Amino acid sequence: MNKKALFLFLIILIIVIITGFFLCFNKAQNHINFARNITAQQKLRINELFSKNHIDFSNKNFIVTNYYSMDTGQDLVTYKIYYKKLPVFAGEPEVDFDQKTDLMIYSINSPKAYLDTYNKINIVDSDLVPKISEQKAIETAEPIITLKRIERDFPRGTKLEAILGIHDAGNQEKSNFILTWRVAPPNSLVGDVPEIYIDALTGNIEEEHLSDL
Repeated sequence: MNKKALFLFLIILIIVIITGFFLCFNKAQNHINFARNITAQQKLRINELFSKNHIDFSNKNFIVTNYYSMDTGQDLVTYKIYYKKLPVFAGEPEVDFDQKTDLMIYSINSPKAYLDTYNKINIVDSDLVPKISEQKAIETAEPIITLKRIERDFPRGTKLEAILGIHDAGNQEKSNFILTWRVAPPNSLVGDVPEIYIDALTGNIEEEHLSDL
């Protein structure tokens, strides 16, 4: 093989390798479901962090919800999981990465743990239709979540919102996932206070997270 032919062979080989890399990169990135607010540049960064740390987000029920570049030297990524298009109220897990090394520092409810939770949920479709209205759930929660309790973190006159989802009303020994209204101030994260979980079939209050007065 003469030098010209060898040179052409090497060029073709490099092109094939680069093309294969980008195809794999795009394929991996397409596995991740991103919330609409995440920019294209952030998507690239998240994909880079997850790939380097072997974090698998190929499950179609995972949705990456936010990305934060922190002044503390950390990159923080939050995510949620959905069951039959309903959010699972299991906190809003996060994964933290060191900005210098890109390695994961710690994870609050790791993707695997969250997926293990998801796999325990088994609710028949008939029990995914609420019998208690959104307004009824709010009316039930309002006397408990007093204005005084929310004024510390939310403006006076803040109205509560109810979001329909899946909540574990069981205990440490046994899970009991049910259809639930989560009533809380708008745009608050799961686990924030105040919040109340109301059974969407019976109207019973299943759980309360209230700040101290």
